[in-house]
Amino acid sequence: MILYIIVIAVIAISLLLMIFTIYYNKYQFAMIRIQEAENKINKSLKEKMSLFERLIPIIKEKFKDENRLLDIIIKIKDNHLNNFEINKELQKGSRIINEIMDNNVHLYEEENIKKIMDELFMNKQEIEAGESFYNDNVTIFNKLICSFPANLVGAILHLKKKEFYEKETEEIYEILKDNYKE
Repeated sequence: MILYIIVIAVIAISLLLMIFTIYYNKYQFAMIRIQEAENKINKSLKEKMSLFERLIPIIKEKFKDENRLLDIIIKIKDNHLNNFEINKELQKGSRIINEIMDNNVHLYEEENIKKIMDELFMNKQEIEAGESFYNDNVTIFNKLICSFPANLVGAILHLKKKEFYEKETEEIYEILKDNYKE
């Protein structure tokens, strides 16, 4: 009788360890993908900042009193922001650049500005792809956090839900901007 209890206990413990290992590995794969996406986004955000820094002297030369873009770069560098916050600040910078370009269409004719704007467009696509990849993997991770028995493994490992990148589109900005003008 004791032998049956020992065998059943060993089988139960083995099953629990196997379930734990399976979900632990799923969490690890999701975290690796999230880290990969964060690294891609971080690289793209640094490139975008570099493009802004190249654009600032050109804008300052044309518009002596235009400091909004420079203020954003200073804020990012001085405040040690995380990628979510850096992304929001750089989106503000993109809106400033678009506003300046829209109000001064002759700037599109200048070769150096045109080149930077093309690079900013490509960079925007890279960031959006990285955000999408990140959000897809955060969805997988957060589903694990919420589903049984993966949530038990997550609780043991003290894992918490992760934030998504917000999709702040230019269309929303334009609609809000137009509404404020009225």
